[in-house]
Amino acid sequence: MKYKTNVSNKFTLGTIGGMGPLASSMFVNSLYKYQSNIVKEEQDYLRIISFSDPTVPDRTKCLLNGQETVLIDYLMQHINYLLEMGCDEIVILCITLHALLDKLPHHYQNKLRNLVTTALTKLIDLQQPILLLATSATYQFSIFEKNDLWQKSVNLLIKPTAKDQAQIHEMVYQLKFLRNIDQICEQIYQLVCKYNAAGWMAGCTEFSLLGEQFNKKYTNNIEIVDPLSLVIQHYANKYNS
Repeated sequence: MKYKTNVSNKFTLGTIGGMGPLASSMFVNSLYKYQSNIVKEEQDYLRIISFSDPTVPDRTKCLLNGQETVLIDYLMQHINYLLEMGCDEIVILCITLHALLDKLPHHYQNKLRNLVTTALTKLIDLQQPILLLATSATYQFSIFEKNDLWQKSVNLLIKPTAKDQAQIHEMVYQLKFLRNIDQICEQIYQLVCKYNAAGWMAGCTEFSLLGEQFNKKYTNNIEIVDPLSLVIQHYANKYNS
């Protein structure tokens, strides 16, 4: 039975997170902090039903080992749960999992806010070369290249070499525990310089954890395309009452 809220017209956002848990908790916290400058009363804050499950199997390992069905079953179960709870839209807080969105039923796909589409839309607006920081599975499964906006982005998004991709993938696992933050920021800066990019894109939600600290450390106008920040601004502004 569909959950009934006592505010029948209140927009409800659902999130599927825990991949990793720090990035998904940051998303909810940052959204509310952003709204704190907008709303007038506590009841005006966005209604969010957040599901965080760190026990979901490693997405990259599953995809590379041909275990897609494990992840598809996970998505189907939790999307259905959030829809039954009355969510109007859902954000899957893992870009690697976006490799499987086209395998979901269309009525599920229509309820999802696509982080890849969000990132590429911003990239097209910028019209500057941006380095993609992502997991190995995101690179290998061409998650960004399969998006409808790719043809408008192909000359703007820089994919690093296989060697650099492996280094970037390792950063992801360090960020899950907030390890070596200063070192990772320096490595990213060096990669941006190496590829003569205008900035970098958080092609994995773990990199969203770095934005504020990176900007403090490097203040020379390096662009950061962070789909989580963009989605936060969208929901905070659109559904602020």
